[in-house]
Amino acid sequence: VMELVKGGDFLTFLRNERARLTAKELLKMMENAAAGMEYLASKHCIHRDLAARNCLVTENNTLKISDFGMSREQVDGIYSSTSGMKQIPVKWTAPEALSYGRYSSE
Repeated sequence: VMELVKGGDFLTFLRNERARLTAKELLKMMENAAAGMEYLASKHCIHRDLAARNCLVTENNTLKISDFGMSREQVDGIYSSTSGMKQIPVKWTAPEALSYGRYSSE
């Protein structure tokens, strides 16, 4: 069972609300995303597809990371592709990661 997040995805939220948000509010939302990524790192989880479309906004404008379909467990700072390169955000992936199928959290 997951929490119902009524604000929708962050990309749509930004398109609709950007003009009404202050810089301080946007910065707080980015802090939420950073805290979420820090938590995932502490659990040895690599999200692999962090984007506004994959974050949800609560009623009080707290940002929550979602869509873990591409996430992987990290072991000793490295995670490898075992099922080919079909599930990575190619647009944002380093060329050497595409060549070797190995990634680091560095």
